Amino acid sequence: MNQTIDLLKSHRSIRKYKDKPIDQAVLQTLIESGQWASTSSYVQAYSVIRVKNPEKREAMALYREIKKMFEQHQNSWSFVQI
Repeated sequence: MNQTIDLLKSHRSIRKYKDKPIDQAVLQTLIESGQWASTSSYVQAYSVIRVKNPEKREAMALYREIKKMFEQHQNSWSFVQI
């Protein structure tokens, strides 16, 4: 198989998160990678919001099904489709 298919087949989702800081360079790489990812009809209609403030994360958690993640982890991300 080719490298792209091998990469797609090796995908996995992480549901347990570690409570440790993420290097700023890694965060930047992840954000840039997401910006280059393909979308339907080349429409990148989403926003990435980083919430670091604990009080704001708690307020957001009240409205989200992923309340536990927002409350427990110092870096919580929400991907919003517009």
